[in-house]
Formats: sequence, structure tokens, C-alpha cells
Amino acid sequence: ADGKSAEGKAIWVIKGNFTTVENIAFENAAVRDRNGAGIRLEGRDLMVSRCLFRKNQNGILTGENPESSVYILDSEFDHNGAGDGFSHNLYVGGVKKLVVRRCYLHGAVVGHDLKSRAYESVVTDNRIADDGGESSYEADFPNGGKVLLAFNVIQQGERAQNYTMVAYGEEGMRPSGNSFVAKGNTFLNQHELGGVFIRLAKGNIDTNLIGNVFYGNGLLPDIPGIREHNDFTMNLPGNANWRPNSRQN
Repeated sequence: ADGKSAEGKAIWVIKGNFTTVENIAFENAAVRDRNGAGIRLEGRDLMVSRCLFRKNQNGILTGENPESSVYILDSEFDHNGAGDGFSHNLYVGGVKKLVVRRCYLHGAVVGHDLKSRAYESVVTDNRIADDGGESSYEADFPNGGKVLLAFNVIQQGERAQNYTMVAYGEEGMRPSGNSFVAKGNTFLNQHELGGVFIRLAKGNIDTNLIGNVFYGNGLLPDIPGIREHNDFTMNLPGNANWRPNSRQN
């Protein structure tokens, strides 16, 4: 960005609808209010594919539009955040649907690697990691909604700023349609003080955790059958290498 921004908001401010962005690197967006984004979506329906977002105050930032969908595919979000805890690698407001697939989100600066207020969030086949010790949550769904978290590698580092890896509904859930499904993920908690793998707010949530691997010390929701349908004992050698096409259906 070299100190420049559109409207004091972002490298690109997208006001149109049904936009596709491919093969672009967005780096070093910074504005006075510390909310400068690689992309600021003000229109509706965005698809981002094979893009890089690095060292911006926000990677992608969207507002609320319950008619909009956001798809993010095969992209990397690397060390975005202004260091204030209110800016994140990826921050999506109250849109109809968010899909994040085959992406690498890591090293958010104090904020979360992924924060979604979408009515429906589908997060699959990604690596989400605090690899520098500065991130807060690896994934935050503060208003609940319908969430599918599947076939991801989710890693918390030794000195992460927050002990929780995935949080759901902590800022007040939607009045209906709240569900949380975690399927086939690998959770690696390397925090020296333990922590929380998944934190669910109290309320009426249709919850299903099945086929996940939980490695390290961490707390989980008190859900019937969770011990029978997930693995808590596997010793994972090496450095948990991740390949986007390695999972099996």
C-alpha cells in the first residue's frame, strides 16, 4: 500500500456486487483509525481466490448485509492486525453466508485469525495457526449462527494471547438457527498453560463434535458422547504438516 488507501479505508474498497478477486497480493494497509484493510467490502457477494493478505490492519473487512455471501478460497492471511485486539486476519460481519476453504490463516497480530458474524459459516480444509504467539482466538463466531468447522488443522502456539482456540456465541447468539458442527479437525494446543479447545456459549445450540483429534491439554464442552466419537490420545509426530488435499471423506 505504501501508505496509500482508498477513502481512508482500504487498499481496495469494493462497492459493487458479485465481484471476483483473483491472484492479487494486499500488503501493508494502514489508516488513521487503525482499521485499514486489504479489501473493504461495502457491496455484496464477493469471491476471493488465490490471494495474499499480509501485514494489513485487517486482511478483509466486511460490514453487515444479510443478503450477501462471501467466498474465500486458496488464499493466505499472514500477520494482519493493528495490535489493538479489534482488528483481525479476517473479519466478516453479519452476511448471509461465509465460506473459507483451503486457506492458510496465521499469525494475527493480537486479534483473531478468523472472526465471523455470518448467519452461516462454512470453514473447511484450512490451516489456522498461531505460529508467532500473538494471536487471540484461532476462530471466533461471536454471534453464533450455523457453523460447520471441518477437516481443518487448528493450532495454538505456546504463548498465545488467549487460551481459547475456537469460541462460539460469546457476544450474544442469534435468536434462532444456532448450530455448531466440528468434524474431522485436528486441534493442536501447544499452550504452556493448557487452555480451551472449544468454548460454546450457554443456550439452545444444536451441537455435534465427531471424528476430531484433540492433541494437548484443553477443555471441551460437556456434550454427551464427545469422548466416544473423538480422539484424545493420538501422538502426532513432526510439525503437523498440512496439505490441502490430504483429508479423506
